[in-house]
Parts: sequence; structure tokens; C-alpha cells
Amino acid sequence: MKILYITHEYGNRWIKYATFLRQLGHKVDLITLKDKRSPDQVTAKQYSSKYDIVWVFAADYIWYKVLSDDFIDAVKNGQPVFIGYCTLSTKIPFKDWVNSYKVFDTCFLHSKLVTDMAKAAGLTNVHYMPYGFDIDEYYKINIKKKYNVSFVGSAQTNKSPEDDIRAQIINALKGFGIRVFGKSLKGRIDKSIKVSSISTHREMNKVYNQSKINLNIPLINSLLPEFINKYHPKNRFYEIPGSGNFMISGYADEFNEQFNNNIHCGYYNNIDDLCSKVEYYLTHEKERRDMSLAGYNHALKYHQTIFRFRDMINIIKEKYL
Repeated sequence: MKILYITHEYGNRWIKYATFLRQLGHKVDLITLKDKRSPDQVTAKQYSSKYDIVWVFAADYIWYKVLSDDFIDAVKNGQPVFIGYCTLSTKIPFKDWVNSYKVFDTCFLHSKLVTDMAKAAGLTNVHYMPYGFDIDEYYKINIKKKYNVSFVGSAQTNKSPEDDIRAQIINALKGFGIRVFGKSLKGRIDKSIKVSSISTHREMNKVYNQSKINLNIPLINSLLPEFINKYHPKNRFYEIPGSGNFMISGYADEFNEQFNNNIHCGYYNNIDDLCSKVEYYLTHEKERRDMSLAGYNHALKYHQTIFRFRDMINIIKEKYL
């Protein structure tokens, strides 16, 4: 099939989605945006009737009119399949944001929570399709474990330092020698906890491989009431087991359906529970290693990003082509 794929870049990750489509046997033209908010970056002049699918990465492109009205009209009139592969907005109320999802013929959403919310709002064009991991970027390395616990990620920047739950969780693990990689947490956590910056997949993969326990704190960074203290899966949820390493994550049914508790990884329900699990798994090395291996094999079999695009293509073919 002939596909027009439109995305902005994030961490050398999203442009490669076009590569996955090519690997699956499709011809892909790529439009790379300078950002996800500047209007009229894509106009009708860039549309051609030769495309079977017009595929855009973010619903932001609809809301902020990154795709001009005349471009959307051209797509609708030309009748290719109009696809979105989208996540939530942390700033725009969901009741308004669903209008962006409505524009697509099918909108694949990264979060089951958000998919269920969209269906409850009356949308019939949404389909749950989570993130995955790229085996070229995340893989096992034979390297010594130098960190007991590590966290790679950002602060809850929409909250004050005192109300930042991620910072509270990290502070609770101070006695276990937690190491933090995320500069936005500096000044929000105890000064005795070392904070470093990280910028590439290679660096992140190395940290995962150097850590006995990799912590996933999947809180949505939003002040919207519908998302306060709610979880959604980000890429690291797949990248940690995909790199062959042990993960403890905040619990959600959506997560446990993909990586099973006490089989592929561990989950925590509150800070006290997390501290107990960290202490347990640091002192039960064989159990930790066995679960890491199980999570790794499971990730390789089911959770590669290219598998997500294969599944999306199959759904599109069955529904439209």
C-alpha cells in the first residue's frame, strides 16, 4: 500500500515508525513536522490521491490545526483511509479532546484507560493499540549491575515539588540507593540522591542493564481532574523488559494484562508496598533474574513496536481495504 505518514520527532523514535511500515512491505512518504502545535504545517498542496492511507501520529495535529482545514478536506474528499495513532492530552479537557479523535476513520489509542473513556463518550472509531519497544534500541548487554534501583523519567512538572508524587516515591527509596536519570527531578528530591541527565536510547538501555531494579512510575502528568492519580503505559514499560531487565511498576489492570505480576515483573500499590517489594527483590536475586528472563522473552514475542504496526495494518485491511 501507499502511505503518507506525518509525524514530529521525539527522541529519535517516531520517525522510525515510517521505517517499520516500510519493513512490512509498504511504500511510505514521510512528512516530518517541526513541532506538534504550529498551525498549517501541512496543507492541501502536500496531499495526493495516490495514497491508500494518510497516517498521522498525534491528535494534537488536529486540535492545533497543524494539518490545515484544506488538507483534511482533501483527505476526506480523496477517500484514503485516515488513521491516527494517538495518545491523550494532558492539558485539554477530555470532553473537548475527543473531537480530535472524531476526525479520523480509525484512531488507535495508546492507553486502554483513554480508549474506554472515548468509547464512553460515544466514539465508535477508536481502537486500543499500546506502545511497544524497538529491538534495535533496547536489548541485553553483558554489563555489571551498579545500581540497586534506578528511575528514568521526569518530575510531575504540573505540580509543585511538595505535591509531586513521583518525587515522594523516589524519596521513599533513598535508603535503597536509588539513582535518578531525569533533570526535572533535581531540586524536588532529597539532595543525597544523585540525579543525572540522559538523552539517547543507548544511554537509557545501558542504565536499564546496569540496574537490579528499574522503577516505572506511570502517573499521568496532568492537572485535569479526569487524569489525576491515573496511570497510562509509556514506552519504558516495554523497553525495560525488552532490554532483559527487571521492572517494578505501578499497578493497573491494563499493565497486568500485558506483563503478569510475579511472572514477568513486579507491581506496587502504594509507597509502603513498593518499599517492601524493593527490599524483597534486592535480596532474592534468582527470583529477580528468572522474572527478568520471563519478561524479556514475553516482550520479544508480543510487544515489539513493529508488531503493533503489523496489527494496525491488519485491522485497516480488514475494515477498509
